[in-house]
Amino acid sequence: MACHEKEEHLTIDGTLRTDRSFDGEILYLMPMSGATPENRDSAIVKDGRFTFYRKVDSTDVCIIRAKNFAQSYFLQPLLVVTEPGVLEVRLDSASYAKGTPLNDILQEWKEYKFLLDKEEYTLRQQIRKAKGADKAELERQLVKQKDKISDYNYTFVKKNIKNPVGQFVYKQMKILLTPEQIQELEHKDNADKR
Repeated sequence: MACHEKEEHLTIDGTLRTDRSFDGEILYLMPMSGATPENRDSAIVKDGRFTFYRKVDSTDVCIIRAKNFAQSYFLQPLLVVTEPGVLEVRLDSASYAKGTPLNDILQEWKEYKFLLDKEEYTLRQQIRKAKGADKAELERQLVKQKDKISDYNYTFVKKNIKNPVGQFVYKQMKILLTPEQIQELEHKDNADKR
C-alpha cells in the first residue's frame, strides 16, 4: 500500500461591504512581488461574498486586492498568509483576516501598527499648529512615539523571526530599527537557521 502525503489547502471565505456595490468585481490573491498569471488566483464577488481555495505549497505573505485599483480607495488591500486552514476575511475601508495562526498574528500586528501610526500622525498634526514650548513638548512626545513604534516592531519581529510573518514585518520595518536591533535580529535568525 502506497503512502500519500495529505495535501494541505487554504480556503479564504470573504465578505465585502454590505451594499453589494462590488458584485461582479474581480479580486486577486497574489504574491506581494513577482505576481504572474500563473501564481495569482482570482475570484468574482457575488452577493457580497467571494472564495479562494488553493493548495498550499509554501507559506507566503500575499495580498488580496481588487482588479480595479480605483476600488482600493473603498476596499483596503489585505495582507494574508497562505497557510493551511480556513481564513475568514472582510474587505472594506479597514480590511481584516482571522482564522489561522499566522494570519491571526499578522492581523494583531496590523491593528497595533495602525494605532501607533495614528498616534504619530496626530502628534505631527499638532506640531504643525503648535508654537514655542508647546511645540517643543510635542516634538519630544513624537520622539518617544517613534521609539515606541521601533520597540514594538523589534519585539514583534524578535518573537516571530522564525515564521513568514516575522520575516515580512522585518523587511517592511527594518528602516525603523536601530543598528543594534538589526544586528541582534540577524544574528538570531542566522543562529536559528543553523
